Amino acid sequence: MNRSEAYALGRSLMDEHGLGHWSLYFDRAKRRLGQTRFSRREIGLSEEYVANNAEHLVRDTILHEIAHALVGSQHGHNATWRAKCREIGAKPQRCKSQADGLVQNQQFKWSVTCPNCGPRGGKHRKSNKPSACGTCCKRYNGGRFTSRFLLQYRQNY
Repeated sequence: MNRSEAYALGRSLMDEHGLGHWSLYFDRAKRRLGQTRFSRREIGLSEEYVANNAEHLVRDTILHEIAHALVGSQHGHNATWRAKCREIGAKPQRCKSQADGLVQNQQFKWSVTCPNCGPRGGKHRKSNKPSACGTCCKRYNGGRFTSRFLLQYRQNY
C-alpha cells in the first residue's frame, strides 16, 4: 500500500471515530507497526510496514491505534481495549503475524556482540552513543555501565 493511500485511509477512519483533532504521521520504525501518542494526540504508522503490506493489514493497524486513542492510555491491551477493538472492527490482538499475511523485515543491518557473553542479536540502526551489554553490566557491575562490556557492531549489508 502506498503512503498517500494509507494517509487517506487513516484520516478517514480517524474522522469516522471522532478523532478529527488527532494527527496521523509516518515514521521510520522497523520493529513496530503503529503507535499512539496520547500527549500529542497523534497516531503513527511505520513507513516500511505500510509500503510492504496489504490494505487490510494497514487498516487493522490503524483501527488498533484508534481503539487505543478512544479508551485512553491507562488501558494498554486489556479487556477494555479489546472490547473497543471488536466494536470498531479491529482484531483485538497485540501483534500481527505472518499467519495474518504480514510481510516482516527481519534482516538487521547490524549484528551486535558483547565481548563477554557473545552475540546479542541485531539492530536496524547503530546507536550514536556507546552502549554496553545490559545483562553483563547487571551481573558483574551492579547494573552500572562499564566499557568492559561495550557492544560491538558489525554491518551485515
